[in-house]
Amino acid sequence: MFRFLLAAAVSVALTACGGTSGVGAVGSSHASHGREPVELELRTPDNVLVNVGDFRGQTMLLFLFATFDGVSQAALHPLARFTRHHPEVYVLGIAVQPTPKELLDAWKAALDPPFVVTYSPEDRLTSGTSELGAVGAIPTFIVLDAKGYEVTRESGMVSEARLEALVAEAQ
Repeated sequence: MFRFLLAAAVSVALTACGGTSGVGAVGSSHASHGREPVELELRTPDNVLVNVGDFRGQTMLLFLFATFDGVSQAALHPLARFTRHHPEVYVLGIAVQPTPKELLDAWKAALDPPFVVTYSPEDRLTSGTSELGAVGAIPTFIVLDAKGYEVTRESGMVSEARLEALVAEAQ
């Protein structure tokens, strides 16, 4: 019951900020370089501050996920392989859901992702008010180039080869 209520809350939040109502919907878009570089202040479950701007100079892959989402969990397999094979790309997981801190430690302990996992303490991602704008579906992969500009994003299940193609657009 709790999972159903949490899934419904995220779905409503994503719909309210202009996204789709289908968690796990598939799609991609190409971002404009005309905007400012992405600046996000995130926190790890153990309260360490992570600022996306601190990683200028290298390509970043942001993995926006929900701890309860089956597609997000399935996406970990190709993402983990990608992360291990591409140490030149900084991969950062960002939980996008109501009260993410409460479930993030358990999710991290159970699934052991090979990248840092974070959340937005002000919950600006689910409200669509962050520099990333509306998040239309979960999971979503966002590629930032070495200058911090969003190059592309894709939602849904992706293969390791597709992740490589997305990142290649930023290099």
